Order: sequence, then C-alpha cells, then structure tokens
Amino acid sequence: MLVEFYDRISHSMKTITIRDIIGNGSNSNVYDVSSDDLPKASVAKCSKNHSNYVSFNLQYNASLKVINSITDLCVIIPDIYMYGYSQNLGEILVMEKVENICQLDLIINNSIGEGLLIIRTVATFIAHLHNVGISGYDIEFYWKLDSRQLVVLDIGPLDTFNCSSKAMICSHWHQENENNLKNISVTIAHNRLYGICGVSGSGKSSLACDVIARYALN
Repeated sequence: MLVEFYDRISHSMKTITIRDIIGNGSNSNVYDVSSDDLPKASVAKCSKNHSNYVSFNLQYNASLKVINSITDLCVIIPDIYMYGYSQNLGEILVMEKVENICQLDLIINNSIGEGLLIIRTVATFIAHLHNVGISGYDIEFYWKLDSRQLVVLDIGPLDTFNCSSKAMICSHWHQENENNLKNISVTIAHNRLYGICGVSGSGKSSLACDVIARYALN
C-alpha cells in the first residue's frame, strides 16, 4: 500500500510502501516498509486508531536527546528517518529495522549469565536517561542476540492510549511535575538482590536510579 504524508523531519512530502505487519502494541502496529528515500531496511509504526495521538514526535525528540548524549553505553537506538501524519493510517514513524532481537524476559529466564548482563545494561541505561533529564517515559527494550547489545525501540511518554494530542501532552507534563516519592524509608543490605514494584509512573526508576544510586555513589 502506498502512503503519502508530510515528513516533519525533512519538511517535505514523502511516499512509502507499507508491506507486511510484523508486530503490534497497545496503540500501534509495526510494518515492513520501503522507499527510495530510506538509507537502510526500515519499519513503520502506525497508530491503530487514526484519531488518537501516539506521541511519535515526543519519541523522536527523546531519541535524539539520548543518541546525542550516549558515549560508551552498549545500547542500540534505531535511527528515525521520518514521522508525520497520514489520512489513511494516522500517525506514522519510520525507523531503522534492527534484526535478530529477542524480548528480554525470554533470555533472563533461560540464561543466568546473559540475564545479569541485561539487567546491568538496562539499569545503566535508565540511570543515563535520568542524568539527561528524561523520566516518566515508557521504554521498550529488546536484546540483540548476535552482538549482545540492548536495543531501545521506543522511548515514549506514559498514558498515550486513547488520548487526544492535547490531553496526552498535558497529562505527560503534569506527571513530570509531580513528586511521586514521599515519606519513603528504605534499608538496602550489601550483596542482596532487590526488586522495586509499582504501577507505571509511581517512581520506581527515580527511587532506584536517582535516590539509591546517588547515595551509593556518595
């Protein structure tokens, strides 16, 4: 299927060919895509509900911020080539396709050594996000099996499902300005493994990466 839309990166009209669906999430589908304007094999994320907002512009800006700040982290963040809005498919984000990837839980549950490497890499990356001022985001991680690298396919604000553009943005920035961590006291013993549980946006990453990690460094 040929899709034409205005690309907000190049500020020009683009035409892409949408092919087979290869994945789906709560609010978007992922398709193989081709175009003469694409430098590499690519995929397109398209919103399931054309009237809803899926935050692709915020994902693009967040990805750029992380890519420009990463130096020695063993992380792959696919390049984003285009994003915009199509009358046929709603929001569209075209990004580099990363091959040979697997969900983290499948590896962690079946490989102790590889699982520990994944946990350390994820923790380091989340701490890096906080250091560059990115928090309150829903992040989609995968593991590249051949190069043993963390793959970040999505860095998007929380609570984007069934939200309009204005409502989603207001909700996201409102959450970022709230203090979710209040009146908390934690005792952490040496050489023990702990898990922090809670609903999305409750402050798990802030507690682990901003509070506990900073005290540990001091």
